[in-house]
Amino acid sequence: MLNNTVPINNNYYIGVSGLIIEAGYEQPSTDADERQRQIWDYIRDNQIAVRLETKFDFLNQLAPHESPSFKYFQSRQNCENEDKVDKLYSEFYEFGEPMKRLPMGFVLDDGMFYPAVGNHRSRSHQKGMKAGYQSRGGVLILGTGLPESEKKEHGFSIATLSNADNADQTERETEDDIIHQVLMFFELESNRRPEMKNWDMATQKKWAVDWIKETKYGYKHSNMAIRVGNIANAVFSKHRGQSLPFPDAETIAKTFNRFWNRSTWNPSEQTKIQQIEIQAHTQFIRNTLTHRWRTRPAFSPVRDKVWLVTRCGYQKHSNVTSMETIKKNRITFIENMRGWNANPSNIGAGFQIIERIMFVKQLNQDSDEAFEWNEQSQQFDQIEFDK
Repeated sequence: MLNNTVPINNNYYIGVSGLIIEAGYEQPSTDADERQRQIWDYIRDNQIAVRLETKFDFLNQLAPHESPSFKYFQSRQNCENEDKVDKLYSEFYEFGEPMKRLPMGFVLDDGMFYPAVGNHRSRSHQKGMKAGYQSRGGVLILGTGLPESEKKEHGFSIATLSNADNADQTERETEDDIIHQVLMFFELESNRRPEMKNWDMATQKKWAVDWIKETKYGYKHSNMAIRVGNIANAVFSKHRGQSLPFPDAETIAKTFNRFWNRSTWNPSEQTKIQQIEIQAHTQFIRNTLTHRWRTRPAFSPVRDKVWLVTRCGYQKHSNVTSMETIKKNRITFIENMRGWNANPSNIGAGFQIIERIMFVKQLNQDSDEAFEWNEQSQQFDQIEFDK
């Protein structure tokens, strides 16, 4: 495979294009989606090597969200939409519809594939393989032979092109997306230019303002100056991060077992304890538990035990991008659940008692947290991973 030390001529890309068409996929250079054409031009202009791999092993080789490098290949603040993954899974595996466009990405030193284009498609194929299907999708592996730092730089540039606003865009860029993009480009650029890490805040903000004006057409005009300044101010706020999706059942079970290694998380087969995956929204939790209490086959003063796996936000997949907000919400939620458990009316009526709560990792700089009810103190105690 050619690398960046050997010039790649146009015949090379013509040959790769032929392989893509032969495999039954849209060829990026002639795709009706302008973004695909721009990405292919970027690949060709930067002489990035391309390898088509059919029947890719998404189950074992797709990079996890938890990887520290994952953020460099996603230009959206909220990196994933589970409904979209489910829809694509149904199309590809339940209805047998072929995938039209190949995910494109880079394999880093850890041996995992990081999709810069087609993350939702990649996740849907992983879901299909977890369900027992053989892989029904291929990928384009880019940049074989490049150092990892260059793969990250190219990866984020390509990811940004993939999500650029244009006529083919399904979800418009938000200012949170732009904040994430500026921060990632700053991190990558400062790895090449270490002096940037010593800049004062004013210099950093000026760099961010210039980057936004140069790359985001809608923010060039003078009437956008205040909004551009606000975005630049937010870029270097330490509490901001990239929102991660609610993890899948397998990840939840593994993480839960790290906190309670003598217990298992399996809501579909659990009969003695109510195990619930839900958003950390107090009223929604109360409504859910009250409904379960009312629909019991018979009254009992004995309180059923409840274990919660949860994520802050009004919905299970809410795009919360502030670590400060998440911390405040977790504290409030724990206090509200303490009130539920200790409420004399709930105790007398036999309402459920919430025994364990696990907050899933929600941002790239976040971590999983777990709490357990202490009957003696009538408080939730935070617990660490079991050894």
